[in-house]
Amino acid sequence: MVLEGEKNLQQWDGALWALLNIYDLQKYILEEVKEPEVTEDTPPEQAALVPQAKKDWRTNRAIVVALINNSLSPRVHEKLIARNWDPRGTDPKVTYDLIKEVIPRITQEAVLGFIAEYVRLDRQSFTTMQAYLTRVRFLFNKINELKADISETFHINLLIINLKKSYPERHLFWLNGLKEKTLTSQKLNAELEEIATSEETTTRFAKLPLARKNSTGKGDNSNKKFNRDEKKTCEKAGCGETIPAWFVHKPCGHHGGKSNGCWTCDPETAPDYWKGKKKALEDKKKREATTSTTAVVVHNASGLSNPSTQTDSSLLFSTNFYTPQVNLPKEDPARGLPVEPQQPTRTALADPLRNTLAVPSYTHCNTKAAEPAEEEQHIRQPHGAQTSVEPACPQSDFLTSPWY
Repeated sequence: MVLEGEKNLQQWDGALWALLNIYDLQKYILEEVKEPEVTEDTPPEQAALVPQAKKDWRTNRAIVVALINNSLSPRVHEKLIARNWDPRGTDPKVTYDLIKEVIPRITQEAVLGFIAEYVRLDRQSFTTMQAYLTRVRFLFNKINELKADISETFHINLLIINLKKSYPERHLFWLNGLKEKTLTSQKLNAELEEIATSEETTTRFAKLPLARKNSTGKGDNSNKKFNRDEKKTCEKAGCGETIPAWFVHKPCGHHGGKSNGCWTCDPETAPDYWKGKKKALEDKKKREATTSTTAVVVHNASGLSNPSTQTDSSLLFSTNFYTPQVNLPKEDPARGLPVEPQQPTRTALADPLRNTLAVPSYTHCNTKAAEPAEEEQHIRQPHGAQTSVEPACPQSDFLTSPWY
C-alpha cells in the first residue's frame, strides 16, 4: 500500500504492521534495536554467534527500511526531505517516527476539535450503529495518537451517555454494570457490535422483495400483465401478422386497441387544423357506402324484395323446411258471418332427378305489394260468399337451384 498522506495513514500503518509481523520485524519500528556486540561478560559459546547476529541485524533493518521507503508516494517523500530526512538512512525507526510526525500536521486547535466531536458524538446522527462505531474508533485512536490519552473509564461513560436516547432500556443495564464494576470496555464493545450486526441483518431482510401471489382475485395484477403479453395472428384477410391479443386491424391498415383513437379511422374526432381530415371523411363515406351496397346485394340474392326481412332471409338460407301458416277467420261482409280459415296445403315434392325441392305454396304472405294472381281466383268460399283472394308469396329462384 502506498502512503498518500493523512487520508490513508491509518490504513498504511496497519498494512505495514501486518507485513512486519509475518517476519517478526515489528520491533525495528517500535524501539531502537542495537547492534549485537561481544562484551567481557559474553559467554564463549554466544560470542561465536555474534558475527551472524550482526549480519542478521543489518539485513533485518535493511528489509524494514526498504518496505517503508518503497511505500511512500512522491508527495510524502518531498515532505520528509523538507524535514531533513535522509533517504539513505539505515535506521527504520527514525523514518517511521518522522512519518508519524510530519504527515498528520495537526495543530492544537485540531486536537481540541477531535475531542469536542468525540464528546458530542450522538448515535442518532448516524443511520446505522456500525457507522457510529466506526467514527468513534477513529476519533478515539486519533486522540490517543496525538498524546491526548483517554482513559478506559472515561470512554465507557461517554459511550453510555451518547447511546442513552437510542437505547434507553440497555442504558439501565449499562449503568448497573458500571455500579457493580462488571462492565468493561471489551464487554461494551462486544455488545455494541452485536447490536450493529442485528440492525444490519434486520435492514437487509426488510429490503427483500415480497413473493408474488398467484391469486386470481380482482386485486391481482399478475394475470393482467400475463394477458397483456398474449399474442395472436391477425384474422384480417391478407394480413396474418402476429399482434397483441387486444389489437384489431383498423381501416387505416394499422393495428391498435379498440379504444385507441385514430384520425384516419374516425376523422370526426380529428381537429380542424389536420390537413388530411377532409380526405379521411371522404374515405369513411366510401367505406360505409361499400358496406351498404354489399348488404343490399345479399338481400336481393335471397329473393326478398324487402331488405328488412333479414331474419326470414337467414331462415331460408339455413335449410329447406316448411313452416305452415294459418289464416285467422275474417268476417264475411255479405252475410256478416266469419269466414272459415283456409288450411294451407303442402305441395313441396322431392324431385329425385334434380335433387331439388319445389317451393311450398302459401295462401298468405306478408308481402303487401303483391297483386292477386288469376290462377288463384278459383279458391272456394263457403255459403256463396264473395271471393277473397290472398296474394301468393313470390318463389325464390335460389331455392329451386340444384345447389340448394
